[in-house]
Amino acid sequence: MFYSAEALAEFKLNFPDDWEKVQNKPLKKTGIMLESCQDFLDYLNSLNHCPDICIDYSADVDRWEGYPTTVWCDDIEVRGIFSYQKSLTLAEHWVFKIVTQSKWSGMKIIQKCL
Repeated sequence: MFYSAEALAEFKLNFPDDWEKVQNKPLKKTGIMLESCQDFLDYLNSLNHCPDICIDYSADVDRWEGYPTTVWCDDIEVRGIFSYQKSLTLAEHWVFKIVTQSKWSGMKIIQKCL
C-alpha cells in the first residue's frame, strides 16, 4: 500500500524488478497523507485534469445529524488536513476555500451521505 504519490515513485525507482511484477496489477487506493492546506493546493495544481472531489458525511449519534468528515479526490482519501467538522453549513468546509485558490476554482464538489 502506498500512502502518497511520492511513496509510489520511490518504490518504482528503488525496486525496479519488483515494480515490473506489480505494475499491471490494480493498486488499492487507500489515501494520500498531507500535512498542510498548501500541500493539498499544490497537489490540485499539479493535476493535468479537473479532479472529482467528494465530501462524505458521518452521523453524529447524539444529534442524528451528519457532519462533513472526509474528502476524496479522484477516489483517493485525503488524510491529515480534513477532519471532523462540527458545522452543518457545508460552505464552511475547508475544501471549498482551498479549491477556490487552485487552478480548478469554480469546480463542483460532490456531496454524499454514508
